[in-house]
Parts: sequence; C-alpha cells; structure tokens
Amino acid sequence: MALYGLLLFIIYGWVEFEAMAAVVDSVGGLLAFLGIFATAIAGIQLLRSQSAAMMAHFRADLAAGKVKSDAIAGSLSLVVGAILMVLPGYVTDAMGLLCFVPGLRTIIGHFLASHISLRSASRFSQNPFSRSGFTAGGFGSSFQDKNDDNVDAGAQAEAPRGRPTSLSPDIIEGEFEEKK
Repeated sequence: MALYGLLLFIIYGWVEFEAMAAVVDSVGGLLAFLGIFATAIAGIQLLRSQSAAMMAHFRADLAAGKVKSDAIAGSLSLVVGAILMVLPGYVTDAMGLLCFVPGLRTIIGHFLASHISLRSASRFSQNPFSRSGFTAGGFGSSFQDKNDDNVDAGAQAEAPRGRPTSLSPDIIEGEFEEKK
C-alpha cells in the first residue's frame, strides 16, 4: 500500500510540474507563481461563501425535520475542494474548482462518502479487541490462565462492577485501604 502511495505521489508531482511548465510558457514565471497564491486565496473565499450557504440550507432542513444526504455530501465536497485549492499546483486547483460546482458537488460528495464508508467498514469489520480476549461482556476465556485447573471456563460470573470474578487464583479481591 505504501508503494502505491509513493507511486501516486510521484505521478502527482510529475503532472503538476508539467502543468506549471505549460502555464509558465504561456503567461510567464511571475504570473504563474502569483497565480498559485491567487487560487489558494480564491479557494479559501469559495469555502467561506459556499459553506455559509450550505449551512443555511442544512439548518433549514434540520428545522423542518428532514436531513438530506445531499447537504452532507455537498459539505464533504466543499472541504475536499478547499484542500485541493490550497495545495500548490494548477491541476489540483482545477480539481478543487470542480468540487465547488453545485451540480457536481453532490455527485463528488456522494462518491467520496461512499468510498470513505467502504474503507471504514472494511477496516472495522473485524473486532479489534477479539484478539486480546476482550469481548462485549468483559474479558473472554482467552484472558484466563490456560494451565490453571482451578478456574472453570464456564464460571465467568460478572462482578457488580462489570468485571469477571474469577480470572486467576492470584487475583485477590477486596477493599483498598490507604494507610497514612
């Protein structure tokens, strides 16, 4: 996966360099350099104005008792578009501007949201605590000492505080008293 990221970064750099060279050839170096700052400022201004309008629509929908996924997708697209506009380069600025177009904004937002939800669903489909022995009810039987014959695997009665009562014979339960 890291190799794909490195390859993508190299391709991104090459494409941005070629686009910058084409812009420098057509308008000159100083204007091309100033254009990068102008597009970053424009991206921030677009984010401010478009997000204010999106939030007004979102609040109106929320007050009416209906929340549309288009509003959430549109705001996600605005954030991604602003990040792309702030990144230096003309190709990322063009992609960022596409994220601000109202018709494309919801399409791009839904696409991004579906990819984010698919990645998070596949990442968290396995219980990360199952390998350590922690389950929803407390520590599972994998936490117990396997060589101990005194501890019954079925005797996992819950203590009042939600802890197992008999994990190992080395555990002594009682009240803690601090000596002064």
